[in-house]
Amino acid sequence: MRQLRQQRRQTASALSSPQGLLSPINRVPRSKRADELLELVHALHDIEHEEAVLNEVEKQLSEDPNYQTAGQVRAPSRLYARANAILSAFHWSPRVAPPPHESHSFTWNARTAESDWQNRFVFWVLNQHAKGNASLIRTCRNCHKWFYAITNHQLHCSDPCRQHFHSTDKKFKEKRRLYMRRFRKEQRSRNQRQSRYSRLQIAEGESRTSRVSKKGRQGK
Repeated sequence: MRQLRQQRRQTASALSSPQGLLSPINRVPRSKRADELLELVHALHDIEHEEAVLNEVEKQLSEDPNYQTAGQVRAPSRLYARANAILSAFHWSPRVAPPPHESHSFTWNARTAESDWQNRFVFWVLNQHAKGNASLIRTCRNCHKWFYAITNHQLHCSDPCRQHFHSTDKKFKEKRRLYMRRFRKEQRSRNQRQSRYSRLQIAEGESRTSRVSKKGRQGK
């Protein structure tokens, strides 16, 4: 688990760098093709979510011995059609090149830097989807930039964004206010109990001192 998190952290850092794959989709304004690629990401999100829900239902139903399981459940074909319609706009062009250690080879680089980025982005996103990780490509709740999450529950691209969001979020402020009110009430109760205990200790000490003093006088 620790190794996986470290790998994701390195991947997230590389993707968010100025030369990273996520940099073009975080530019303002975004290009039309970048918007299309984000539509692809959303489509893959929907596919993963739908299949996760359907397979969870299938898992619960399969606990009944009388239920005939359908095995792996797939998302509706319309979701795949939506993703493929977006992908149909992208075309890769083969390029023959002689790498240093091979006599013959070819690559699928595009004709321009922009289209080359598009091809690499599509290749990477589809590989993430194949691993079930397309949902890790998400937007920050604070700055709304796209980032690659290190953990499944991560909602902010960085600690400063997380802290800023919570400091300005109305629900968090209300939750914080109620917490502090409860904390102060409990603190007052503890202080009152401590004060009563201290007074009791002082009274008992004075009482013992008085008894000892009285016994001393009677002894004389």
